[in-house]
Amino acid sequence: MKKLLSTVMLASLIVNMLTLLFNVQPVEASETIYIRADGSVEGTTQISSLNNITYMFTGNIYDSIVVERDSIILDGQGYLLQGSGSGYGITLSGRNNVTLKNIEINAFIYGVNLWFSSGNTITNNHASVRVFGSDNNNISGNSFVNNGLYIWDSFGNVVVDNLVNGKPLVYLEDCSDLVIEDAGQVLLFNCNRIRVENLSLSNTDSGVYLWNTNDTIITGNNITNIDGDGVTLYVSSNNIVSGNNIINSDDDGVYLKSASNNTISGNILTGNGHNGISLDISANNNTVSSNSITGSFAGIDCNNSSSCNIFNNNIMMNRRGITFHHAASNNNVFNNNITTHELLGIGVFDGSFNNTIYHNNFINNHQFLLYNAGNNTWDNGCEGNFWSDYAGSDSDGDGIGDTPYDMLGDQDNYPLMNPYWNPSDINHDLIVDIFDVVRAAGAYDSTPSDPEWNPHCDIAEAYGIIDIFDIVTIAMSYGKEYVP
Repeated sequence: MKKLLSTVMLASLIVNMLTLLFNVQPVEASETIYIRADGSVEGTTQISSLNNITYMFTGNIYDSIVVERDSIILDGQGYLLQGSGSGYGITLSGRNNVTLKNIEINAFIYGVNLWFSSGNTITNNHASVRVFGSDNNNISGNSFVNNGLYIWDSFGNVVVDNLVNGKPLVYLEDCSDLVIEDAGQVLLFNCNRIRVENLSLSNTDSGVYLWNTNDTIITGNNITNIDGDGVTLYVSSNNIVSGNNIINSDDDGVYLKSASNNTISGNILTGNGHNGISLDISANNNTVSSNSITGSFAGIDCNNSSSCNIFNNNIMMNRRGITFHHAASNNNVFNNNITTHELLGIGVFDGSFNNTIYHNNFINNHQFLLYNAGNNTWDNGCEGNFWSDYAGSDSDGDGIGDTPYDMLGDQDNYPLMNPYWNPSDINHDLIVDIFDVVRAAGAYDSTPSDPEWNPHCDIAEAYGIIDIFDIVTIAMSYGKEYVP
């Protein structure tokens, strides 16, 4: 009995101790805290003010704050503003001449949210900052750790002396002809001819962000673990993004919107959460070539964009290979390896039309998807694509299937019997040899109107005639064999 009583008492004591242990924590506010337009403070006793101008934290706060009063100072005095992983720490909406300083802000989507607010000062804080439609603010002396600065449609802001993970936050507006060689985050607004090279950018809001910035080169950078997009081009033209490693961005590896005549080439894009490369809404006349794209939702996604050239990319083991949707049109897709996608090798839907898709290798993909797609072309007039599940035959040995590859309402009229790899492999037998030379020699000096014309041999400029340049091109690859 005594043993049982002692056991009960011990258990009761442990329960009481655990209750005390897990309840010794700061008391959280039950609702959002407001600094009202009349100067009053609602929702906490941890902010004090003697004059309704300067407001000071007197302890840690565990909720978000909305400032509704202009021309005040909110001084955190080093205290903590702690969230629960959502929302904004401090919101200024339509505010002017507010200073936020000396505040440690953690566990919000953004620590400070400026929404259509101007003439404010954000200084000496530890917090991520979002600036949306807000001009002429001063953001200085802040430290960003595993986050950064996000700016959208905002201009005339002074952004100086900030650090991102111990490195300079580089914000340039209306600048030209500079080289950036040290940064933790790069934001370029209305700039020209900037070179961003050999940086290691990680654990920030966006890696390299261009807004209305042209003729800029982004090369040789390692961009990893970015909360948003690794590289963003918005309303920006004639830029080059090449030779970068862009890995594990939460959104897109490279994102283009209303951006034209850019080149995205020779990058390694791995494990980006949304798409490897996104061509989004009027991202027209761009070149996407020689990239290696793996482990994303879609390798390349083209949404309502036109006249892009997508070629020589290795797109492997994403959920989708290439997708065209929302009237993506007049794009050229050729010479790509599109391999091992669990949902789609290629998808063309939502009214996408006049896209030309040929000389691609579709290998071991789950399926294709054509939905409400119109008038797309799956060959160059004589050769189409290689489909690893094509079951047709080649009775004349020209490397082209005798029957089309059917795609449930559309078709590849000239499916290849083997992977496309080298234009000099005229008969598509995976080796450049005497048989290819003989075919070209038999069509030598012919044009499309001649009976001996063979379009498979017209592989070098000037096109429209089989001439010495075609023969030399074959000779330069003579003896080469396809290597998977």
